[in-house]
Amino acid sequence: MNKKTQQLDTKTIQSMTAQVLMSIKASPNANVGPALAFGAAKSVEEAVRLYIMEHWHDHLNHYPETQQDIVMLTGRISLFINQTMTSYYGDYSWQHVPEYPDL
Repeated sequence: MNKKTQQLDTKTIQSMTAQVLMSIKASPNANVGPALAFGAAKSVEEAVRLYIMEHWHDHLNHYPETQQDIVMLTGRISLFINQTMTSYYGDYSWQHVPEYPDL
C-alpha cells in the first residue's frame, strides 16, 4: 500500500498533536491555520491535528511502525510548523501572547 493512502490511527494522531503543541509553545488562540493551509481550523489544536493527518508522509519516508518512528516524525513536524509559523509572521511574535507572557 502506498504510504500516502495510509492513515495514522486516532490515538497516534492525538498523542502527536499534544506533543507538537507542547513543542511549539503556541497559544491556544494563535492563528496557525492559514500558515498551515487549514484556514478553516477553529483552533491551534485542530490545525495541527489536520496537518498531521494530511501531511505526515511528507516528513517520513515510510509508515511509522515503532515508537522511535513516531518520536522522529513528531520532532520533524514540530520543527516544520515552528519554521513555517515564524516565516509566515516574520518573527516569533506568534508565540508571544497575553496568556503566556513568559514564553
